[in-house]
Amino acid sequence: MSSSKSDFDPKLFAKYASLVDPKKVLALDIHRWHTPRTLTMREKFPKSKMHVIMIPRVGAPPRVPANLKNLYTWLTSPEVSRREAQTLLQEMREDAEVLKGMLAEEMESSQGYVGNFWMGFKVDPSYRYLHLHVMSDDLCGSYMKQPRHFFSFHPEHGQFIHLDEVLSWFEIVEERFQDNLEVIRKKRLSLRYPDDDDVYSRQHPEYDCYYKDGGIECRFTARDLSTMKAHLEEHAEKTKATFIRRRLAREERARKQAEREARLAEMKRQENVEQDNRQRELDRNVNADEMDVVSEDRNA
Repeated sequence: MSSSKSDFDPKLFAKYASLVDPKKVLALDIHRWHTPRTLTMREKFPKSKMHVIMIPRVGAPPRVPANLKNLYTWLTSPEVSRREAQTLLQEMREDAEVLKGMLAEEMESSQGYVGNFWMGFKVDPSYRYLHLHVMSDDLCGSYMKQPRHFFSFHPEHGQFIHLDEVLSWFEIVEERFQDNLEVIRKKRLSLRYPDDDDVYSRQHPEYDCYYKDGGIECRFTARDLSTMKAHLEEHAEKTKATFIRRRLAREERARKQAEREARLAEMKRQENVEQDNRQRELDRNVNADEMDVVSEDRNA
């Protein structure tokens, strides 16, 4: 979520995170969903077909804006224990998994298919409050227009760190954990002016595709963003075609299964009818035999 330079407020997310009842305050085109732990907002300028922002809600210390300026601050603040840092990120992941289900339904309705989703943090975001990007992996949003947009979300250039990767750091020894934090620090320093497209152009003279198909990397490169976006749209269309093909196959299997179950049910029904008819015939024969015995007794 971004804005023009004139009205940009880097502390806006911190203000939103402090709201007691976000749904009552935020406009419908901003508020997407919230829980007692997180608030999710629609990305006003989406960089993918599906793109929302999730922030942790302000709570008791250490969950305060001063410690939640960004991922690096949250992981290095002396007021935040390693356990507390991990707990908050794990809570965000749990809520994000629920959110992905909502986005998948919305994507199928609006786009006709469901793609893969990313959950991650930009190394040096513009907004000065920790926020998680939950987005489809196509990078074909209507506001994917500048080099910094593409490279800051590219999954393999180190400016976008996936949430699961960060959570994995808590499973390693302290020395390795600190090494990863140092990597973040250096990457932030390498982007002294994160909104300067020249920085990204110098670091990345070509746009490179990140898609993998069956484990095989796509090695397509482009000199301009419009060409790369057209290429990414082709990948999105292939993903859509695969999704539709698999959905039709599932529907066909379900149809055949329903037909089999219907045939079995009909066979069972007919078997029960025949069994009932045989039983009624036996009952009639027994009754007839009993009547004959009674008649013979009377005649005797």
